[in-house]
Amino acid sequence: MTEDTVDATNETIIEMNSLGYSLRKIADATNLHQTTVLNRLTNLNIAVADTRRSFMEDVLTGMNKDQIIWLASQLGSHISVKDYIRSLLTSAYTAAKAKEYYVRTRK
Repeated sequence: MTEDTVDATNETIIEMNSLGYSLRKIADATNLHQTTVLNRLTNLNIAVADTRRSFMEDVLTGMNKDQIIWLASQLGSHISVKDYIRSLLTSAYTAAKAKEYYVRTRK
């Protein structure tokens, strides 16, 4: 196994799918064929991640007008929605780790 590959366990495939990786990326990372990845997800009754370019359209469809206007004001021309989402996820992770540390040290 090379540095760029991971074990082809169901857990790995499910995790990568949950993170939104394409079938091709999962297949490349696990040294499997895309069809094999698709079949394993299908057999586990797990929907394949939506990696279409319309992903954000689907996200925005679930938001009201005020929420969309607010999001646009956060982005402007200086930050992409991808970078904004990455920042939100990183902040959430950092907060969760800080809370975990606080709880652990208070015992």
